[in-house]
Amino acid sequence: MAPFFPKRFTLALSRMADMSVERAETLFYREMEGELTAAANGCKGLHRGILTGELSSEEFHLAVQERFGCALPADGFWPAFCDIFDPNTRIVELWDNLRRSGRIERIVLVSDADPRRLRRALDLTGLRPDAMAVSYEVGQLKPHEAMYRRALSLARARPQECVFVDDLAENVSAAREFGIESFQYLYKELGVDAATDVLIEEFKHIGLLD
Repeated sequence: MAPFFPKRFTLALSRMADMSVERAETLFYREMEGELTAAANGCKGLHRGILTGELSSEEFHLAVQERFGCALPADGFWPAFCDIFDPNTRIVELWDNLRRSGRIERIVLVSDADPRRLRRALDLTGLRPDAMAVSYEVGQLKPHEAMYRRALSLARARPQECVFVDDLAENVSAAREFGIESFQYLYKELGVDAATDVLIEEFKHIGLLD
């Protein structure tokens, strides 16, 4: 839907807390149990709590302040937290064109998301999905099967009637295990325009586009 760059937030967080970016990332992505882990997909540590609905927005903000040991005023914290997306008009136009053409009946957004960032992404892109399977409501993150079961229920379709697109290989693999035709959107590897071109060709190959 929209390319996202979580490092923008940890960079802003480091400035607000007056510490190095490396230190800010270590603190933010530390697991609840205290284990330090990689933050490759941005779904570790405190962030996981708000993504799965374990923490409300207010609880999350308080937890970050407690972990960083300083005040992080909401009027600076939340804009920095949400400002991680770049608009991707081509991919939104692609889905809208497919819907108008009758090639697809419903667009179901399947997202590891919290309410604030999700709202920001939707406002930025203008995408209006017919339904949303989001992690903070399901209580799990992709590639957990609960996310795909929820998406299929919302799509009101069988797996073989659906197409799934995601930027992470493990999420694509999990969807394929459900029997869903799935494609990886390689914007991190190829850039947005080239990745969109590849996706368009893949859609042509399966008959979604002429």
